[in-house]
Amino acid sequence: MKGGLLLDTREGIRKGGESGHAVVPGNLKESLLISALKHDDFEMPPKKVLPAAVIADFEKWIQSGATDPRRATRPVAKADSIDIEAGRKHWAYQPLKAPTIPKVTDAAWPANDIDRFILARLESAGLQPGADAEKIILIRRLYFDLVGLPPTPEEIAQFVDDKSPAAYENLVDRLMKSPRFGERWGRHWLDVVRYAESMSLRGRLLKHAWRYRDYVIEAFNDDLPYDQFLTQQLAGDLLETSSVDTQRRNLIATTFLVMGDALLENQNKSQLDMDVVDEQLDVIGKSLLAQTIACARCHDHKFDPIPTSDYYAMAGIFKNIQGLKHSNVSTNMEIPLPFTEEVKRELEIHSSAVTKLQSEINELKPKIAGNDRLPVQAKDLPGIVVDNPDAKAIGKWGKSDGIKNRVGSEYLLSKTAGSKVVYPVAFPDDGRYEVRITIAQHANRAPKAHVTVLHKDGNQSFRIDQRKAPGNFNKDRSDDYFQSLGFFEFPSGQWDAVEISVKGGGGFVIADAVQFLPVDNDGKVTNIVAASSLAGIVVDDDDVKVVGAWTHSMYSKHYVGKGYIHDDNKGKGGKTLTFIPKISDGKYEVRFAYSWGGGRASNVPVEIFSAAGKKLLVIDMRKEPPLNKRFISLGTYRFAANEQNRVLISNEGTDGIVTADALQFLPVDNDTTVTTRSASQVAKDLTAVEQQELKKKISKLTAELSALQKRKPAREMVNSAVEKKKPTDLKIHIRGSINNLGAIAPRGVLQVANHGPAPKMPTNASGRLELARWIADPANPLTSRVMANRVWHWLFGAGLVRTVDTFGTMGESPSHPELLDHLAVHFIQKGWSVKKLIRTIVLSRTYRLSSSRGGQPKDPENRLLAHMNRRRLDAESLRDTMLSVGGTLKLEMGGATFPANLKTDVGFHFQEPRRSVYVPVFRSSLPELFEVFDFANPSLVTGRRDISTVAPQALFMMNHPFVRTQARLTAERLLSDPLLNESHRINHAYLQILGRPATETEVSLGQDFLKAVTDTSEKGRIEAWTQMVQSMFLTIEFRYIH
Repeated sequence: MKGGLLLDTREGIRKGGESGHAVVPGNLKESLLISALKHDDFEMPPKKVLPAAVIADFEKWIQSGATDPRRATRPVAKADSIDIEAGRKHWAYQPLKAPTIPKVTDAAWPANDIDRFILARLESAGLQPGADAEKIILIRRLYFDLVGLPPTPEEIAQFVDDKSPAAYENLVDRLMKSPRFGERWGRHWLDVVRYAESMSLRGRLLKHAWRYRDYVIEAFNDDLPYDQFLTQQLAGDLLETSSVDTQRRNLIATTFLVMGDALLENQNKSQLDMDVVDEQLDVIGKSLLAQTIACARCHDHKFDPIPTSDYYAMAGIFKNIQGLKHSNVSTNMEIPLPFTEEVKRELEIHSSAVTKLQSEINELKPKIAGNDRLPVQAKDLPGIVVDNPDAKAIGKWGKSDGIKNRVGSEYLLSKTAGSKVVYPVAFPDDGRYEVRITIAQHANRAPKAHVTVLHKDGNQSFRIDQRKAPGNFNKDRSDDYFQSLGFFEFPSGQWDAVEISVKGGGGFVIADAVQFLPVDNDGKVTNIVAASSLAGIVVDDDDVKVVGAWTHSMYSKHYVGKGYIHDDNKGKGGKTLTFIPKISDGKYEVRFAYSWGGGRASNVPVEIFSAAGKKLLVIDMRKEPPLNKRFISLGTYRFAANEQNRVLISNEGTDGIVTADALQFLPVDNDTTVTTRSASQVAKDLTAVEQQELKKKISKLTAELSALQKRKPAREMVNSAVEKKKPTDLKIHIRGSINNLGAIAPRGVLQVANHGPAPKMPTNASGRLELARWIADPANPLTSRVMANRVWHWLFGAGLVRTVDTFGTMGESPSHPELLDHLAVHFIQKGWSVKKLIRTIVLSRTYRLSSSRGGQPKDPENRLLAHMNRRRLDAESLRDTMLSVGGTLKLEMGGATFPANLKTDVGFHFQEPRRSVYVPVFRSSLPELFEVFDFANPSLVTGRRDISTVAPQALFMMNHPFVRTQARLTAERLLSDPLLNESHRINHAYLQILGRPATETEVSLGQDFLKAVTDTSEKGRIEAWTQMVQSMFLTIEFRYIH
């Protein structure tokens, strides 16, 4: 590994590193800096080339002699390896221990131990705490801090008039039980984790990120222990649980990992993957540990004891998960959530109705002569079939069902330039597949439809004449529905496999369905049959009732439909399969299809429940099935309609892998022969008129089926990531380049923050769970300190460590180090309860101090907290307060807050009067109020928001329609109370908007203003009050917490 380049002195930059001179004055050719900036031999910066004008400036500087005014010769940066032990002497990396509670001179002042730490520092500096805040100030402060909303005049009066010593404590407890608490404190956390619902690139949406927002709000309301809260976000999908609700919650929590703002258009997908990992490390480092880990990507950290090897040890963990699906423009992974019991019931009802209709259609189809042009359903075809509703249509596409030899209810058509359809596939295993597409041919179709197969070894394009029936080529492999494109290798996992484009088509291009048929080791398409092609009633494994965890497979390449399932030789006695046929009265031969071979169970119990009762058989799955190497006959049975007819397969007591593919029920005639007449034989029994009527009935049933399938309950999805199958350690990227690899960095954690044995990384998983447990370990010196400091910051406006996202050597030291450790220890001892930590702090006398400065020249920045800090309301509280006093704020919780069919965030305007935490956080389209009042940058960790005072803020409050509208609604609300006279109404307005009663002067001025209004109509009166309300919105007092 080369290195040694130091840029912190003039001599260092001219000397260069082990690769040569970085800068040679007057010689561009010998100056490696220029080569690196142009990305010739090296790449700096690694993500993208600097603009040509900037590089030209560097060239001009070198040609003119590389003038450098620096005279220092001693380098600031260290060329040696980092001394981890020396680094552990920094306060943030030292083991956490409970400090001694200090003694104070004024023993009567403290309300709890927090006050003793604060008072001890004040007394040592010769200072005293200021006065306590008045109750009317305190209630407004507490409301905004705990629930983010103002108290009503009635709530103010109730608290001020309550003389009970427990009045304040009772108020704290009541507010912390409010569901509004989670909304307020959840929004704080969303700042820290760069929560967003879209990407900057083209305004692409993260359609399911809202589920994470709701998870966070619920977690704060439920006081989920912080260690569990972190573990769920880092590795919730890896936690074992038997509860579906818990599985859903844990999976939703991992959205935390994938909300980064990645450059999805980057065609170097390896670089993109590494940039995503870098962003994840940056967020985890700053948000959970207050460490700038990402600074060690290209070289050892210049200031903190974080070597590059530590960066790649942690990066290796996240390199073993996949959060993006790659194509020309990559997309965020969407993962299905486990079904709730309610959804399961809905799906069972829907599935039963679909099965009934499909069975009726299947029974009628064979009776039509030459029946080869009716639509087929994807589920009835063998292999993997991706129909157009499951593909990604880009550009302008219409829909049609005019041609019958299609898949599903419709196909897509377009001749608009730039339009294309991409077919994503989830391949279960690496392997070779025959790729086939449907055409729905017609005379107006494109003669040169552009079809590209994106396979493992590259891309292959075809020009398909869609005017003609399938069979342009590979005729022997094509049929009336499908055109074979050939055989291709594909990797396991999610893959954009086929693309159909309008480009150069010359007519309407059709995009319907794509079929992938597995190919065996001899290069032959495997023995797969569609369930619909089999005689009788067939129940495939897709429609089986499952108990326990069964695994879907296509490995044997000899099955019915889309594969078979097996018990993975685990959970013996806890797994069953129930095949339930929709059957009419009669006698049927029952046949069972399974995947046979070595390693299979030889003693699989199969129970048949018929009109005669229950019969138990034992099947040896090591033996080849005797019927077409697929089925074994279970015997002939009589079944009665609407009874509990079923076949039950269990893995109890079995001695190997149990598999199941399909059950076939073949009607038996009175002479006990199985009815297996062909379609042509059945058709000969019908007249032409009967044939026509039958076709009409099938068409009607097919339309009903299509409509029913469209009403299927939508599968709930979540934005998350998945584990890669084969975890590996990552090599160090020299200078951050993916093309310049060094030694392997075994997966691990930050050495400097690890005071015990290093977590052992698994060989069969990424190591996320181990990392999560290390971060959430009470022995970690950073985690509890960082969160305790964040809570303090959110309550006081400044943390004990003001650099809340940086605890390294470039951050500030704590103003009260012993108090910070006391809070961190208390946090852990109280079960990592955030609510208990908040409660302890707000019950302190320090929190209840007045914000009046009282003249403390020894502490101008109030670091010793002789008084409370005055704080400006954040953007959300300003908006919510105006909605609240206007009487329009909706307190509905949770759910998606933008239309499901929204394509981009560009130009989107949220109009609902819901709490601001539910306003979609669109990176390209934040509300103006958010932008003006310093909303957190949703692409960065923001533990401390900027607080600016700029002219656009005043202009917004004076002129924006939102402010004017809320002022008018507030005015109308004030005027709607007939019991208030004008002076009382003015006082009520001050209580409602500013949280205090009006002074005599303010009442007098208000009355004078209202009397001066010349328009005495109702409209004029409303306008006058609107102006008065808006003038209150414009005050500094309205925008600040005292």
